[in-house]
Amino acid sequence: MPKVFNAMFLFIVLVSFSACKKSSPTPPAPTYNNFKINAVTIGQISYSTSWDIGSDPDVYFNIEDASGAVLYDGSTTYITDVPSSQLPFAWTLSSPYIVPNTTTTYYVAIYDADTPFSADDLIGKVAFKIDDLKTGYLTTATITSGTNSISFTGTWY
Repeated sequence: MPKVFNAMFLFIVLVSFSACKKSSPTPPAPTYNNFKINAVTIGQISYSTSWDIGSDPDVYFNIEDASGAVLYDGSTTYITDVPSSQLPFAWTLSSPYIVPNTTTTYYVAIYDADTPFSADDLIGKVAFKIDDLKTGYLTTATITSGTNSISFTGTWY
């Protein structure tokens, strides 16, 4: 009888320990420090000014720093005669723009393209800082400044 009891006890102990799952630690959340912009959408612009004589603005955007230096030049990809009914419209960047510093404030500057003999008109600027997207590592942001609204989509890496 003691052999049967010992065998049953040993069996129960072995089953109990083998049934226990080892809890695996939750892996840490990823930490990304770099961001690249893949697409930009112009959602709204000001039409309070007559941008072009007899037509709507020819819209493009640049990405600029605080001093106005152009970091991404979109002037060659302008959209001709954009009425307000055509908003929003988007550009997918053929080569993503890699944001050099996620803690720096940058600007999407929206322009009306003019003739080679006249300077392009600034429609407006919208400021952004990529670090503001770090909570949850958002990949799309919509930002408004005055009557101008932009969205961009990107990738953390």
